[in-house]
Amino acid sequence: MKFKTVINGTKVTISSDLLEKYNRPGPRYTSYPTAPVWTTDFGPEDYKSALCSTNAPTHQRTNALSLYFHIPFCKKRCHFCGCSTIATNQNDAADQYIDAVGREISLVKDHLQAKGVVQLHYGGGTPTFLSPRQLEKLWEHISKHFTIGEDAEIGIEVDPRVTSVEQLKTLRRQGFNRISLGVQDFSKNVQEAIGRVQAFEEISELIDNARGLGFKSVNVDLVYGLPHQTEKSFKDTVKKIIKLSPDRVACFNFAYVPWMMPHQKHIDEKMLPSSNTKFAIFCKTIEQLGKAGYDFIGMDHFAKSTDELSIAAKNGSLWRNFQGYSAGVRPENGSDPALIGFGLTSISDAGGCYAQNEKKLIDYYKSIEGGSLATVKGWKLSKNDLERRKLIRELFCKEEALLTGDWRLETGDLEKNKLIKTEKNILKITALGRLFVRNIAMVFDEYLKEGEQKFSKTV
Repeated sequence: MKFKTVINGTKVTISSDLLEKYNRPGPRYTSYPTAPVWTTDFGPEDYKSALCSTNAPTHQRTNALSLYFHIPFCKKRCHFCGCSTIATNQNDAADQYIDAVGREISLVKDHLQAKGVVQLHYGGGTPTFLSPRQLEKLWEHISKHFTIGEDAEIGIEVDPRVTSVEQLKTLRRQGFNRISLGVQDFSKNVQEAIGRVQAFEEISELIDNARGLGFKSVNVDLVYGLPHQTEKSFKDTVKKIIKLSPDRVACFNFAYVPWMMPHQKHIDEKMLPSSNTKFAIFCKTIEQLGKAGYDFIGMDHFAKSTDELSIAAKNGSLWRNFQGYSAGVRPENGSDPALIGFGLTSISDAGGCYAQNEKKLIDYYKSIEGGSLATVKGWKLSKNDLERRKLIRELFCKEEALLTGDWRLETGDLEKNKLIKTEKNILKITALGRLFVRNIAMVFDEYLKEGEQKFSKTV
């Protein structure tokens, strides 16, 4: 069996043998080393030191902060969800949480001098679980301590089923300019199987409202590999998405990991598409979106060819961190912008370290209310870690990287299978290899153990 697609104008053919060889568990590499490697030996005092080190003028640009706020609450947990969420109908549960995040901001700012923000994002959960009043309160905490740049990327993930026009108006007044809608799939039987029923008209109306209010970019999230999906059914979903004409589309690979996410047991595994069908769905989606004027940015992200993300991909300025692909975030001097995460499970990347907050709400509250940062684990990157992280990031953002030392010796199998080609000491990912970029990155991961099941399959 062979699979065919067209990636940014280049025809690609993938054999079933190649798919079988490389379709195995692997990280998404939003960080290197990846989170399972991090240790609980890294705690609040280590994170304080990392924050303080970002104050050195030679280490970080003063106005190069990226902020992430995790809002864990949802009215109801979707069966497919892989995020850290708390299902509740009690809206006032968020009041205590917002107060705690406000205190966490103050604690962080005791050790961080930088104020300027070039990127800010609300993720979840469902950030629009918060009422307009609660959104205002959270913004007060943020704007008290940080200066948001006029051209900053300010984005939010929303659930169309619970997002009102009043919430959108509140967000626009605060400066939010990017909105990402969780659609997943338009097929009714798929929606019922994943516990998330929403109509096309509901999505269309929300997009019209967002555009009417002046949101700069409207993005849509899809998920392939869900129960009952077929090539034809997902083709119909993508047709509807193209009709809505979002600026960007993310088409995520469904990670069925019920041993990690017990609520996924609500999904009947026998109803999931086979590996071949799942991959065929993705190949067809790449081709469909390409014909409609969307460039394949990388891994599972697409953008209109006129979008700044596509432009950044073409001119080599594309950047990637825990918030995904972005344009215009990387400092001019080439150093990593500090990413500071707030709230439950949030991750920070600052001062050559990763730091993750508590995963249980009661423990998060206990730490913050006790006057301590909520760091539960993290990692201080070695020189070797930093070199490998740079290489992996360039593979995802530029599709090429400079090989040093013995790294070239690790690439033989990839070159044999035409996923890469090397010219002198430059590794270049082929059009075929772009479908397997996670596998290519895995070759350079010195912490990855053979047969690890901690990750979703790569394609």
